[in-house]
Amino acid sequence: MANRIKELREAAGLSLDGLAKLVAVDRSTIWKLETGRQKLTVDYLKAIAAALRVDIADVVESRGSEKAAEVSGLAATSSVVEMPRGLELIPVVGAVQAGHWVEALELPEEEWEWISAPVDPRLRQVKRFGLRVNGRSMDLVYPEGTILVCAKLLDLGIEQQPGQRVICLRRSREGLMEATVKEYVVDNGRRLLMPRSSVPAYQQPVELHDPGPDDANGDVLVFALVLGSYRSEI
Repeated sequence: MANRIKELREAAGLSLDGLAKLVAVDRSTIWKLETGRQKLTVDYLKAIAAALRVDIADVVESRGSEKAAEVSGLAATSSVVEMPRGLELIPVVGAVQAGHWVEALELPEEEWEWISAPVDPRLRQVKRFGLRVNGRSMDLVYPEGTILVCAKLLDLGIEQQPGQRVICLRRSREGLMEATVKEYVVDNGRRLLMPRSSVPAYQQPVELHDPGPDDANGDVLVFALVLGSYRSEI
């Protein structure tokens, strides 16, 4: 199996050292992978594709258009796994606070983590991103540390529906953009953002309504929809 790591690395303007840092290996490992002196395992393949921000299929080329080849025990053809076993890589770009409004920050790309998530044919054209949950106001649904897989409502082309969990933004009095995660509920015509918490102090809803001059919650925007979640069981 031939690979295009060197070609893609140079196209991205990265040195051996630069790519090695992103993949968290030493320089010689990248050189060996580029030159075929080291086996290109699936783990290396995913990490390098993520670092270069390309599809796995872009990294690997089969020698022969019809004959199947092996990559770390996985059969692959010239079309190569879009993602092993129907998965795709999703960047975890920051964190969201459950319980408090906190400044919405997106991490620099070099600090992004990456997780694998099932491919959803309905969302092939939608950019998905991950957010790590901090705090306990949604701990009945999302314990602290859970990673939420999200997409912007604008990209989905839909509006939020009752019962869905959503990422909300608001502008603070200091002008900062703040974020939280809540469940969207409609109760007797009132549109509410509900925490789902075991902690009494975190059980008050936020009402969505037109802003007033002294209303800190009047500028709330439902920004993204939670599509799925992942948490470790250990």
